[in-house]
Amino acid sequence: MNKKIIGVIGATGMLGQQLLKLLGTGEYIIKVAHRTKHKKIASSFVEKDYILNINSEDELGVFIKECDLIVNCTGPSYLVHDKILKKALQYHKDYIDPFGDVYLMNSLSQEQLNTSSRVVISCGDYPGFTGLIPFWIRDSFVDDIDYMELNIGFNEIISSSGICDLLLSSHMGFGKANYYYEQNQLVYNGGIINKVYDKMLEREVYISEFINNEMVEVARKLSIQRIHFGNIFFNSDNLEMMRQGYLNLMTTDNAEKIIQISNHIAADFNKRVIDEINNIYIIRVKGIKNRESIEKELYLKSKKSSKVSAFMLKRCIDSLYAKKLVQGIYRPFEVLDAKETITNMIEKNIISIVQNGEEISSCEEDWELGLI
Repeated sequence: MNKKIIGVIGATGMLGQQLLKLLGTGEYIIKVAHRTKHKKIASSFVEKDYILNINSEDELGVFIKECDLIVNCTGPSYLVHDKILKKALQYHKDYIDPFGDVYLMNSLSQEQLNTSSRVVISCGDYPGFTGLIPFWIRDSFVDDIDYMELNIGFNEIISSSGICDLLLSSHMGFGKANYYYEQNQLVYNGGIINKVYDKMLEREVYISEFINNEMVEVARKLSIQRIHFGNIFFNSDNLEMMRQGYLNLMTTDNAEKIIQISNHIAADFNKRVIDEINNIYIIRVKGIKNRESIEKELYLKSKKSSKVSAFMLKRCIDSLYAKKLVQGIYRPFEVLDAKETITNMIEKNIISIVQNGEEISSCEEDWELGLI
């Protein structure tokens, strides 16, 4: 059988580099594209290395026509928007985007949507991996979930593109700040920032609620009555810095100015990274197990979100072809087996479970989650 040709655009960025490490197994033919002449890809398995201006439709077309599937690792998504997606659909190519959400689909005409392409959106760490977590909890630990909190905190060097997309996610229609989901509707929380002492982190943290489209779809799929999703800030300075950064970004539509502001925010954020804290996912669940009500708490952590995102992308690529999915738009939880994927991530030390301050190397079904 002929090998599929995977085209990675944005291959020299943090995410692109991590993805290439996973693609170098000989399963696929790999072609890469990036904007910087000084950053050539030194991997022996890359068949062709393009210098590409994504604002040039002709250059995009030349690269995309040579591939079967396009992985968009460029950023910020706020500025790139649907340029690459539209060209992929024009040539009936499959498309995977670690961040792009329903706002991308809303920009397309019906004619563009009526393509033979398979599109997987929001398949990075957040969104993407976060959408698998409730399915993993359901399949591994409980029979049904009635209530869920999922709070995530990132404590790592972050790119300006990542900062831009994080701060402008609400502006792009990715979700709503200060809301949670309950019984099929979004509920305003009064604009409250929760300040709590976390016993595992042994410090006070600030939680800012932000219900996103992924979590709403997950809640409906699993019939979760109430779900909260929040961003964790490890100190008040970071919270205020992000809040002010958002206000600054909202003052302009100029791309160069947006990049300049994002660079400044990223530089400030990266100075504040706390050495002893990893990226953390705090999960609290109320549900049913063997017809009995239970309340559980679970911590996951990762050292690099780009490794989580790259693993998600690689699994989505594999699944797209292994399952022979039909034309359509998918999220990772519709493409991947959550339990198998997360178990594999734990085995490969991409993420880890934390219990009583210790990392757990496996996630057996009878593993005891701590009571809230």
